[in-house]
Amino acid sequence: MQIELIDEIIENISAGDFRRRLKALHDLSYFNSEKAFAAAMKSLSDGEAKIRTLAVKSLKKYYHQYQRTITEELIKLLSDPDKETAFAAAEALGEAADPKTAETLLKYLRGSDENLKLYAIIACKKIKSEHIKETLIDIIKESAEAGDKKTLSAAITAITGNLSPDLLPMLIKHGLEDADARVKASAIETISCLNIDKKALDRKSTRLNSSHIPL
Repeated sequence: MQIELIDEIIENISAGDFRRRLKALHDLSYFNSEKAFAAAMKSLSDGEAKIRTLAVKSLKKYYHQYQRTITEELIKLLSDPDKETAFAAAEALGEAADPKTAETLLKYLRGSDENLKLYAIIACKKIKSEHIKETLIDIIKESAEAGDKKTLSAAITAITGNLSPDLLPMLIKHGLEDADARVKASAIETISCLNIDKKALDRKSTRLNSSHIPL
């Protein structure tokens, strides 16, 4: 019975009517099967941005089974002309945390396309890599100097996956002490992962301010 229902839903995904296809893909997200996975993957290349975005989000349950297959397609979607789809792909890559995507993401992080760089930053959140860590540190310092708050906030959040206590002074200076609410919130979230006592953190911040340590 379930197989017949899945087949019917997949048939509706291929229908011409946009709303019907979008509803069918949403209904399909409640199932976990090879057929449902294949249909969701196919929808990543749909002509409608909302369907591509929903397809990205519906693949989360399959990361442990088909991680490499999924992330190869998600990497391509970072260049999607629709910002919502590209952002969804970036967040999904961050959750999938496929170490084999590190090389491609590094290329985007060091590239000149600012939108692609931002999506790559978001995608790096859970990927452990010394090269990514070093590049994110550079991006944090560069974006702080340039006043690019959106990139700075994203990079501070993304470095969580490669967090270490030695990064605390930089996170305080370029994050916690920044006047921008987004940047400050990102710094608080990231620093909280170090499990540092708030009073000790306040003392550390005060010492850094008084000594003017270059970071």
